[in-house]
Amino acid sequence: MSTLVATFNQTTGWAGRTITYEEAQRQFILQDHGPITAQGALDYDTQGQIDWAREGLREWVRDFAAWESSPRPQAVVTSAPVEVSPAASTPGAEGPVCCPYCGVVLDPPPRATKKCPVCGEKMHLKTVAGTDERRLMTEADIAENDEAWGRYHFRKRAIWASEMIGCSEEDFLRTEQRLAGKWKTLPGPGDVFWSLANHAGVEAAAQGEWRHASNIYRNMGMWLYKERGESPVKLLREARIARLRDLASTNGKQARVRAFDCNDDEVCEACLSNRGKTWTVAEALDSPPVPHPDCANGLCRCSLDLVV
Repeated sequence: MSTLVATFNQTTGWAGRTITYEEAQRQFILQDHGPITAQGALDYDTQGQIDWAREGLREWVRDFAAWESSPRPQAVVTSAPVEVSPAASTPGAEGPVCCPYCGVVLDPPPRATKKCPVCGEKMHLKTVAGTDERRLMTEADIAENDEAWGRYHFRKRAIWASEMIGCSEEDFLRTEQRLAGKWKTLPGPGDVFWSLANHAGVEAAAQGEWRHASNIYRNMGMWLYKERGESPVKLLREARIARLRDLASTNGKQARVRAFDCNDDEVCEACLSNRGKTWTVAEALDSPPVPHPDCANGLCRCSLDLVV
């Protein structure tokens, strides 16, 4: 059974995409991308990019995230190992399967991790990073392969971050090629995202597309915080200022705004001090109250919106 959890709103390049929960697999599924964690869904909520399908789902997902992160005993696998075709367990599609240590031909080819019958070394059947190919590996191979998987997933995250600000994977690849030609070396995925985001932010601001600019700055702040471990406060402040400019353009500078927190146990004392306060848009633009400069959470989750 599939349950709709949330839908991406108009502040992102993923507007209309859904997050569902598949009960059979006990997984959250991001449309067009695949499984994500419960914490991943909450991260999108923190950025203000999703609308929950119904009341109470945020709390349920938060409880699920706590369960995901809690230590649990390792399950005992009682089923037979997944069989892999001999061709898929070798570097090429054809040819003999050999021990990665001593090079002896293995016939029949191993269909799971096992010891070599000749040298006695443990051969690990692993998936080659970024592919569906299965290959016998040594311990050293596994370490290199794990590092390659890390680079693969980091690149994927950079592409997804680019999509969240309205850029396509094709935009990412073109920018990567442009920077490689300019720098005479292959740029890191983070450099590519940052280049795209800087350009998109400047363009959005120049055209007065303040809501889009706010989304770009917020995603840049999230990238700094999650991928670099740096403070996102400056960029989150730029995101809130852009949001205020959007409100000023549609409602005027004398419209009043209120600070909204997440109303949970993680709201810090500094952000609690803003609860119930209101400002004119002009006042908030002059001295943005959100994100609070003394927020203890590192990544302030508070937002500003019109007083209705």
